[in-house]
Amino acid sequence: MREAVHRLMDELLRGIILDEGLARSLATSAHECRRAGNHAISEGMLSLVRYHRVKAMGARAQVAALKVRYASILAGNV
Repeated sequence: MREAVHRLMDELLRGIILDEGLARSLATSAHECRRAGNHAISEGMLSLVRYHRVKAMGARAQVAALKVRYASILAGNV
């Protein structure tokens, strides 16, 4: 079970890194689009930024819940 929990946490953490990196990259591009006068494209990109940031926050919450639950199981508080 320990290995499975660690693999799940690793996958969640990888997803967080990818989503946050994509959000950062899209935010930079959205800023450049806005500066160039492409406001509609910028707004669309910012929607994607928000989506990926929320997705990363959800994954962070899952990691935290998994850590608490796993610690509880190890302590015998099932």
